[in-house]
Amino acid sequence: MEPQEGVRMGFGPGAVDAGDIRSALRGARRPAHEGLELDLNGGRARKHVPMTCGLSGIAKGYGVDRLAEAAKTFDISGALLSIDGELRAFGLQPDGAPWTVAIERPDPLERAPHAIIALHDAAIVPSGDYRHWIEVGGRRLSHTMDP
Repeated sequence: MEPQEGVRMGFGPGAVDAGDIRSALRGARRPAHEGLELDLNGGRARKHVPMTCGLSGIAKGYGVDRLAEAAKTFDISGALLSIDGELRAFGLQPDGAPWTVAIERPDPLERAPHAIIALHDAAIVPSGDYRHWIEVGGRRLSHTMDP
């Protein structure tokens, strides 16, 4: 099914119109990496075509890493930290056990654990297409997209 005109996707910075999706699928738009110049040594980026850059895929992970660093400066020896599902564990629980996290069963109708994992000085970023999606033109589109 074709995406409908006027339908806006809202999973990132700003919305994408159905026309934008069709243009990209026809190859009428260049891939973002072709229109972006990176100066790694100077720590700069320059765009040569209209584009937006959403950092939600890395910003929360970066934030939870900085949160862990801040906690350690307060002599916190162990914590399980989360920013919107981005989890970071360091140290152990007060009883010496690792931090446990439930991985949800991918069922949109029921919230139940699928598995339990133990974290010790590790991070996990679970994601799935069963919670964050929209329907466009009879097609289900996930927040996780193939670029």
